[in-house]
Amino acid sequence: MNRKLYITGQTSYLLLAVVDAGEIRDWFIEDALPKGRLDTIYVGRVVDLKGRTAFVDVGLDRPGLLTCSSRLRRPTVGQKLFVQVNREAFSFVPAGIRFPIESKGVRLTQNLTFASDYHLFQPLMSKAWTSRTAASSASPEALKQSKDWLQALYDRVCSDEALKRPPHEVLSGLSQIQRLIRDGGIQTIIVQGRSTYEQVLNLLKKSNHESCVDVQLYIATTDQPSLLQHYGLQEAWEDLFQPAVAIPGGGQMVIEETSCAVTIDLNQGGGRDALHINKAAIPFLCRQIRWRHLSGAMIIDFIGLDVLGRHQRAAKTALVAQLQKAAQEEGLNLDILGWSPCGWLQVRRPRRTASLAVKYRMLMER
Repeated sequence: MNRKLYITGQTSYLLLAVVDAGEIRDWFIEDALPKGRLDTIYVGRVVDLKGRTAFVDVGLDRPGLLTCSSRLRRPTVGQKLFVQVNREAFSFVPAGIRFPIESKGVRLTQNLTFASDYHLFQPLMSKAWTSRTAASSASPEALKQSKDWLQALYDRVCSDEALKRPPHEVLSGLSQIQRLIRDGGIQTIIVQGRSTYEQVLNLLKKSNHESCVDVQLYIATTDQPSLLQHYGLQEAWEDLFQPAVAIPGGGQMVIEETSCAVTIDLNQGGGRDALHINKAAIPFLCRQIRWRHLSGAMIIDFIGLDVLGRHQRAAKTALVAQLQKAAQEEGLNLDILGWSPCGWLQVRRPRRTASLAVKYRMLMER
Protein backbone atom coordinates (compact mmCIF):
# COMPACT_ATOMS: atom_id res chain seq x y z
CA MET A 1 0.00 0.00 0.00
CA ASN A 2 1.28 3.48 -0.95
CA ARG A 3 -1.21 5.87 0.66
CA LYS A 4 -0.50 9.60 0.45
CA LEU A 5 -2.14 12.59 2.11
CA TYR A 6 -2.11 15.93 0.27
CA ILE A 7 -2.82 19.05 2.35
CA THR A 8 -3.46 22.58 1.13
CA GLY A 9 -5.85 25.35 2.06
CA GLN A 10 -6.65 28.91 3.02
CA THR A 11 -6.87 30.92 6.25
CA SER A 12 -10.25 29.48 7.23
CA TYR A 13 -9.87 25.86 6.10
CA LEU A 14 -7.55 23.05 5.06
CA LEU A 15 -8.27 20.75 2.14
CA LEU A 16 -7.18 17.12 2.48
CA ALA A 17 -6.97 14.53 -0.29
CA VAL A 18 -6.15 10.87 0.40
CA VAL A 19 -4.69 8.99 -2.58
CA ASP A 20 -4.13 5.25 -2.43
CA ALA A 21 -1.96 3.61 -5.13
CA GLY A 22 -2.66 6.48 -7.52
CA GLU A 23 -6.44 6.53 -6.98
CA ILE A 24 -8.34 9.11 -4.93
CA ARG A 25 -9.66 7.51 -1.77
CA ASP A 26 -11.15 10.40 0.22
CA TRP A 27 -11.63 14.15 0.39
CA PHE A 28 -11.93 16.21 3.58
CA ILE A 29 -12.30 19.86 4.58
CA GLU A 30 -10.86 20.82 7.95
CA ASP A 31 -12.01 23.96 9.73
CA ALA A 32 -8.90 25.94 10.73
CA LEU A 33 -10.80 27.47 13.68
CA PRO A 34 -12.86 24.53 14.99
CA LYS A 35 -15.63 24.87 17.58
CA GLY A 36 -17.69 21.86 18.56
CA ARG A 37 -15.46 19.37 16.74
CA LEU A 38 -16.60 15.74 16.57
CA ASP A 39 -15.82 13.70 19.73
CA THR A 40 -14.96 16.79 21.80
CA ILE A 41 -15.89 16.33 25.48
CA TYR A 42 -17.48 19.18 27.44
CA VAL A 43 -18.72 19.84 30.92
CA GLY A 44 -22.16 21.26 30.21
CA ARG A 45 -25.18 22.55 32.12
CA VAL A 46 -28.76 21.50 31.28
CA VAL A 47 -30.77 24.63 30.42
CA ASP A 48 -34.06 23.07 29.24
CA LEU A 49 -35.88 19.74 29.00
CA LYS A 50 -38.43 18.49 26.46
CA GLY A 51 -39.44 14.92 27.30
CA ARG A 52 -36.25 12.85 27.12
CA THR A 53 -34.45 15.56 25.17
CA ALA A 54 -32.17 17.93 27.06
CA PHE A 55 -30.69 21.19 25.81
CA VAL A 56 -27.18 21.53 27.21
CA ASP A 57 -25.09 24.70 27.34
CA VAL A 58 -21.50 23.72 26.48
CA GLY A 59 -20.23 27.22 25.73
CA LEU A 60 -20.97 27.25 21.99
CA ASP A 61 -23.23 29.66 20.07
CA ARG A 62 -26.32 27.60 20.88
CA PRO A 63 -27.14 24.75 23.29
CA GLY A 64 -26.39 21.21 22.18
CA LEU A 65 -29.12 18.58 21.86
CA LEU A 66 -28.84 15.54 24.15
CA THR A 67 -31.20 12.60 23.71
CA CYS A 68 -31.24 11.02 27.15
CA SER A 69 -30.50 7.31 27.29
CA SER A 70 -33.13 5.10 28.89
CA ARG A 71 -30.26 3.39 30.77
CA LEU A 72 -29.39 6.61 32.61
CA ARG A 73 -31.34 8.79 35.00
CA ARG A 74 -33.07 11.69 33.27
CA PRO A 75 -31.11 14.91 33.96
CA THR A 76 -32.66 17.97 35.58
CA VAL A 77 -32.48 21.64 34.62
CA GLY A 78 -29.29 23.13 36.05
CA GLN A 79 -27.53 19.75 36.34
CA LYS A 80 -23.84 19.62 35.36
CA LEU A 81 -22.74 16.64 33.27
CA PHE A 82 -20.06 15.36 30.91
CA VAL A 83 -21.16 15.15 27.26
CA GLN A 84 -19.44 14.36 23.96
CA VAL A 85 -20.17 15.68 20.46
CA ASN A 86 -21.43 12.89 18.18
CA ARG A 87 -22.69 15.16 15.39
CA GLU A 88 -21.23 18.54 14.52
CA ALA A 89 -23.30 21.70 14.19
CA PHE A 90 -24.02 22.80 10.64
CA SER A 91 -26.12 25.23 8.64
CA PHE A 92 -27.67 24.11 5.35
CA VAL A 93 -26.54 26.61 2.73
CA PRO A 94 -27.95 25.73 -0.72
CA ALA A 95 -25.86 26.69 -3.72
CA GLY A 96 -26.75 30.17 -4.95
CA ILE A 97 -28.39 31.23 -1.65
CA ARG A 98 -26.48 33.62 0.55
CA PHE A 99 -27.90 32.75 3.96
CA PRO A 100 -28.59 29.34 5.55
CA ILE A 101 -32.18 28.12 5.53
CA GLU A 102 -31.60 25.58 8.30
CA SER A 103 -29.23 25.60 11.26
CA LYS A 104 -28.57 22.75 13.68
CA GLY A 105 -26.55 22.76 16.90
CA VAL A 106 -24.25 19.96 17.99
CA ARG A 107 -25.73 16.60 18.94
CA LEU A 108 -24.44 15.25 22.22
CA THR A 109 -24.17 11.93 24.03
CA GLN A 110 -23.37 10.93 27.60
CA ASN A 111 -21.82 7.69 26.37
CA LEU A 112 -18.25 8.98 26.26
CA THR A 113 -15.75 7.25 23.97
CA PHE A 114 -11.96 7.44 24.40
CA ALA A 115 -9.78 6.10 21.59
CA SER A 116 -6.15 5.06 21.18
CA ASP A 117 -4.37 3.29 18.34
CA TYR A 118 -5.42 -0.10 19.73
CA HIS A 119 -8.55 0.33 21.88
CA LEU A 120 -11.86 2.10 22.35
CA PHE A 121 -12.85 2.76 25.97
CA GLN A 122 -16.54 3.46 26.73
CA PRO A 123 -16.90 3.62 30.53
CA LEU A 124 -20.71 3.55 30.56
CA MET A 125 -21.07 0.47 28.34
CA SER A 126 -21.40 -3.04 29.78
CA LYS A 127 -18.46 -4.00 27.52
CA ALA A 128 -16.22 -1.01 28.22
CA TRP A 129 -13.20 -2.11 26.15
CA THR A 130 -13.16 -2.77 22.40
CA SER A 131 -10.04 -3.80 20.49
CA ARG A 132 -9.36 -2.04 17.20
CA THR A 133 -8.02 -3.76 14.07
CA ALA A 134 -4.46 -2.60 14.74
CA ALA A 135 -4.49 -4.42 18.10
CA SER A 136 -4.16 -7.79 16.35
CA SER A 137 -0.54 -7.05 15.43
CA ALA A 138 0.46 -5.21 18.63
CA SER A 139 2.61 -6.65 21.41
CA PRO A 140 1.12 -7.42 24.85
CA GLU A 141 3.20 -4.60 26.30
CA ALA A 142 1.83 -2.11 23.74
CA LEU A 143 -1.74 -3.24 24.45
CA LYS A 144 -1.23 -2.80 28.19
CA GLN A 145 0.22 0.67 27.66
CA SER A 146 -2.77 1.57 25.48
CA LYS A 147 -5.27 0.56 28.17
CA ASP A 148 -3.31 2.27 30.95
CA TRP A 149 -3.12 5.48 28.92
CA LEU A 150 -6.87 5.49 28.18
CA GLN A 151 -7.75 4.81 31.81
CA ALA A 152 -5.47 7.65 32.95
CA LEU A 153 -6.98 9.97 30.33
CA TYR A 154 -10.49 9.17 31.52
CA ASP A 155 -9.55 9.74 35.17
CA ARG A 156 -8.00 13.10 34.30
CA VAL A 157 -10.78 14.35 32.02
CA CYS A 158 -13.77 13.22 34.05
CA SER A 159 -12.62 14.44 37.43
CA ASP A 160 -14.82 15.98 40.11
CA GLU A 161 -12.76 19.16 39.76
CA ALA A 162 -13.61 19.48 36.05
CA LEU A 163 -17.32 19.10 36.82
CA LYS A 164 -17.26 22.22 38.99
CA ARG A 165 -16.74 24.67 36.11
CA PRO A 166 -19.42 24.36 33.42
CA PRO A 167 -19.63 25.15 30.60
CA HIS A 168 -16.20 24.44 29.17
CA GLU A 169 -14.24 22.05 26.96
CA VAL A 170 -12.27 19.37 28.79
CA LEU A 171 -10.93 17.32 25.84
CA SER A 172 -10.77 18.42 22.22
CA GLY A 173 -11.72 15.91 19.54
CA LEU A 174 -9.05 14.87 17.07
CA SER A 175 -8.62 16.88 13.90
CA GLN A 176 -9.15 15.06 10.61
CA ILE A 177 -5.39 15.11 10.04
CA GLN A 178 -4.85 13.37 13.39
CA ARG A 179 -7.51 10.76 12.59
CA LEU A 180 -5.94 9.97 9.23
CA ILE A 181 -2.48 9.67 10.77
CA ARG A 182 -3.85 7.34 13.44
CA ASP A 183 -6.21 5.22 11.33
CA GLY A 184 -5.49 5.83 7.67
CA GLY A 185 -2.20 3.99 7.09
CA ILE A 186 -0.69 7.18 5.66
CA GLN A 187 2.91 6.73 4.49
CA THR A 188 3.58 10.12 2.87
CA ILE A 189 2.19 13.59 3.58
CA ILE A 190 2.72 16.41 1.07
CA VAL A 191 1.87 19.86 2.40
CA GLN A 192 1.53 23.27 0.77
CA GLY A 193 2.24 26.13 3.18
CA ARG A 194 5.06 26.44 5.69
CA SER A 195 2.83 26.97 8.76
CA THR A 196 0.68 23.93 7.90
CA TYR A 197 3.84 21.89 7.34
CA GLU A 198 5.10 22.80 10.83
CA GLN A 199 1.68 21.98 12.28
CA VAL A 200 1.73 18.50 10.71
CA LEU A 201 5.25 17.83 12.02
CA ASN A 202 4.09 18.82 15.50
CA LEU A 203 1.05 16.52 15.32
CA LEU A 204 3.24 13.60 14.25
CA LYS A 205 5.64 14.24 17.09
CA LYS A 206 2.84 14.34 19.67
CA SER A 207 1.29 11.11 18.35
CA ASN A 208 4.62 9.23 18.16
CA HIS A 209 4.17 8.64 14.41
CA GLU A 210 6.97 10.90 13.16
CA SER A 211 9.25 7.95 12.30
CA CYS A 212 6.49 6.20 10.31
CA VAL A 213 5.44 9.03 7.96
CA ASP A 214 7.47 10.96 5.39
CA VAL A 215 6.40 14.64 5.40
CA GLN A 216 7.29 16.80 2.39
CA LEU A 217 6.81 20.54 1.83
CA TYR A 218 5.43 21.48 -1.60
CA ILE A 219 6.97 24.65 -3.01
CA ALA A 220 4.68 26.43 -5.46
CA THR A 221 5.99 27.62 -8.82
CA THR A 222 4.76 30.26 -11.25
CA ASP A 223 3.54 27.61 -13.67
CA GLN A 224 1.86 25.47 -11.00
CA PRO A 225 0.99 27.53 -7.91
CA SER A 226 -1.43 24.91 -6.61
CA LEU A 227 -0.54 21.56 -5.07
CA LEU A 228 -3.77 20.11 -6.52
CA GLN A 229 -2.81 21.20 -10.03
CA HIS A 230 0.70 19.79 -9.72
CA TYR A 231 -0.53 16.34 -8.67
CA GLY A 232 -3.49 16.21 -11.07
CA LEU A 233 -6.21 16.55 -8.40
CA GLN A 234 -7.70 19.94 -9.27
CA GLU A 235 -10.30 18.69 -11.77
CA ALA A 236 -11.49 15.92 -9.42
CA TRP A 237 -11.87 18.50 -6.62
CA GLU A 238 -13.94 20.84 -8.80
CA ASP A 239 -16.16 17.96 -9.96
CA LEU A 240 -17.29 17.38 -6.37
CA PHE A 241 -19.33 20.59 -6.55
CA GLN A 242 -20.99 19.80 -9.86
CA PRO A 243 -24.51 18.30 -9.59
CA ALA A 244 -24.17 16.39 -12.88
CA VAL A 245 -21.32 13.89 -13.28
CA ALA A 246 -20.65 11.37 -16.03
CA ILE A 247 -20.97 7.69 -15.11
CA PRO A 248 -17.95 5.63 -16.26
CA GLY A 249 -19.06 3.62 -19.28
CA GLY A 250 -21.96 5.91 -20.21
CA GLY A 251 -24.88 7.74 -18.71
CA GLN A 252 -25.11 10.60 -16.24
CA MET A 253 -25.77 11.01 -12.53
CA VAL A 254 -27.38 14.15 -11.08
CA ILE A 255 -26.84 14.66 -7.34
CA GLU A 256 -28.84 17.37 -5.56
CA GLU A 257 -28.76 18.09 -1.84
CA THR A 258 -31.77 19.67 -0.14
CA SER A 259 -32.53 20.42 3.49
CA CYS A 260 -34.56 17.20 3.88
CA ALA A 261 -32.92 14.66 1.56
CA VAL A 262 -30.32 13.97 -1.12
CA THR A 263 -31.72 13.04 -4.53
CA ILE A 264 -29.64 10.95 -6.95
CA ASP A 265 -31.06 10.69 -10.46
CA LEU A 266 -29.57 8.38 -13.09
CA ASN A 267 -30.00 9.36 -16.74
CA GLN A 268 -29.32 7.27 -19.82
CA GLY A 269 -27.94 10.21 -21.77
CA GLY A 270 -27.51 8.32 -25.03
CA GLY A 271 -25.32 5.71 -23.36
CA ARG A 272 -25.77 1.95 -23.17
CA ASP A 273 -29.05 0.30 -22.20
CA ALA A 274 -30.60 1.14 -18.83
CA LEU A 275 -29.72 -2.17 -17.15
CA HIS A 276 -26.00 -1.79 -17.83
CA ILE A 277 -25.98 1.86 -16.76
CA ASN A 278 -27.74 1.03 -13.48
CA LYS A 279 -25.19 -1.67 -12.68
CA ALA A 280 -22.20 0.48 -13.67
CA ALA A 281 -23.54 3.42 -11.66
CA ILE A 282 -23.72 1.70 -8.26
CA PRO A 283 -19.98 1.54 -7.37
CA PHE A 284 -19.57 5.07 -8.73
CA LEU A 285 -22.61 6.23 -6.73
CA CYS A 286 -21.16 4.85 -3.47
CA ARG A 287 -17.84 6.53 -4.20
CA GLN A 288 -19.60 9.87 -4.75
CA ILE A 289 -21.47 9.47 -1.45
CA ARG A 290 -18.16 8.93 0.34
CA TRP A 291 -16.24 11.66 -1.47
CA ARG A 292 -19.01 14.24 -1.02
CA HIS A 293 -19.75 13.14 2.59
CA LEU A 294 -23.45 12.80 1.80
CA SER A 295 -25.63 11.58 4.66
CA GLY A 296 -29.17 11.58 6.02
CA ALA A 297 -32.08 10.47 3.85
CA MET A 298 -31.32 9.71 0.18
CA ILE A 299 -33.55 8.88 -2.79
CA ILE A 300 -32.10 7.05 -5.80
CA ASP A 301 -33.98 7.07 -9.11
CA PHE A 302 -32.69 4.24 -11.29
CA ILE A 303 -33.38 4.09 -15.04
CA GLY A 304 -36.14 2.17 -16.77
CA LEU A 305 -37.45 -0.03 -13.92
CA ASP A 306 -41.07 0.86 -14.67
CA VAL A 307 -40.95 -0.81 -18.12
CA LEU A 308 -39.59 -4.18 -16.98
CA GLY A 309 -43.00 -5.68 -16.24
CA ARG A 310 -42.79 -9.04 -14.48
CA HIS A 311 -38.97 -8.78 -14.37
CA GLN A 312 -39.09 -5.62 -12.27
CA ARG A 313 -38.96 -7.39 -8.88
CA ALA A 314 -35.90 -9.46 -9.82
CA ALA A 315 -34.13 -6.36 -11.18
CA LYS A 316 -34.82 -4.42 -7.99
CA THR A 317 -33.56 -7.27 -5.81
CA ALA A 318 -30.35 -7.48 -7.84
CA LEU A 319 -29.79 -3.70 -7.57
CA VAL A 320 -30.25 -3.75 -3.79
CA ALA A 321 -27.79 -6.65 -3.42
CA GLN A 322 -25.24 -4.86 -5.61
CA LEU A 323 -25.68 -1.63 -3.64
CA GLN A 324 -25.13 -3.45 -0.34
CA LYS A 325 -21.93 -5.01 -1.67
CA ALA A 326 -20.59 -1.74 -3.10
CA ALA A 327 -21.40 0.16 0.11
CA GLN A 328 -19.50 -2.43 2.15
CA GLU A 329 -16.49 -2.19 -0.16
CA GLU A 330 -16.48 1.60 0.17
CA GLY A 331 -16.85 1.44 3.95
CA LEU A 332 -20.28 3.12 3.94
CA ASN A 333 -22.84 2.46 6.64
CA LEU A 334 -25.94 2.56 4.44
CA ASP A 335 -29.37 1.56 5.71
CA ILE A 336 -31.45 0.45 2.71
CA LEU A 337 -35.08 1.25 3.56
CA GLY A 338 -36.79 -0.14 0.45
CA TRP A 339 -38.62 1.03 -2.63
CA SER A 340 -41.14 3.87 -2.60
CA PRO A 341 -44.49 3.68 -4.45
CA CYS A 342 -42.91 5.96 -7.07
CA GLY A 343 -40.20 3.37 -7.74
CA TRP A 344 -37.35 5.20 -5.98
CA LEU A 345 -34.91 3.38 -3.74
CA GLN A 346 -34.79 4.94 -0.28
CA VAL A 347 -31.58 4.74 1.75
CA ARG A 348 -30.21 6.46 4.83
CA ARG A 349 -26.70 7.13 6.12
CA PRO A 350 -26.12 8.31 9.73
CA ARG A 351 -25.22 11.99 9.79
CA ARG A 352 -22.24 13.07 11.92
CA THR A 353 -21.20 16.17 10.00
CA ALA A 354 -22.25 18.37 7.08
CA SER A 355 -21.57 17.36 3.50
CA LEU A 356 -18.38 18.52 1.81
CA ALA A 357 -20.21 21.13 -0.29
CA VAL A 358 -22.22 22.53 2.63
CA LYS A 359 -19.15 22.69 4.88
CA TYR A 360 -17.17 24.42 2.11
CA ARG A 361 -19.90 27.04 1.61
CA MET A 362 -20.17 27.57 5.38
CA LEU A 363 -16.42 28.23 5.61
CA MET A 364 -16.38 30.50 2.55
CA GLU A 365 -19.29 32.57 3.93
CA ARG A 366 -17.57 33.08 7.29
